[in-house]
Amino acid sequence: MIYQGKRGWYKPSLSLYWYDKNPTTKYVTTNNVNFRTAEKWDSPVAQSKKAGESVLVLRKMPKSGWLEVVLTNSVIGYIPDSPNYVKNLKKSTTIIVSIVVLFFVLLNKNLNHQMKE
Repeated sequence: MIYQGKRGWYKPSLSLYWYDKNPTTKYVTTNNVNFRTAEKWDSPVAQSKKAGESVLVLRKMPKSGWLEVVLTNSVIGYIPDSPNYVKNLKKSTTIIVSIVVLFFVLLNKNLNHQMKE
């Protein structure tokens, strides 16, 4: 969003907050998921997503451990912070990159060792 010539993001909730950087974290659903209107399973379904769809997480709720999520059309929903429902794309990418780097480090050490023999 651009406001008075300045680019930023706002948090779509009851009270608006302005940020210079995007305050959300991109997650992906790991199963078909019903996001709730409150931090409890017996609350109404706010919106449903299929496995593999992206959502934007605003924050982890401190008391319940549920995630507050921005859904389609700026609907706010909640889901437990569990890999059974959603996973952080950034963490997944970091793990994959770390494994690839480790592989090449070990491969390089092995090649250097073979060349010395």
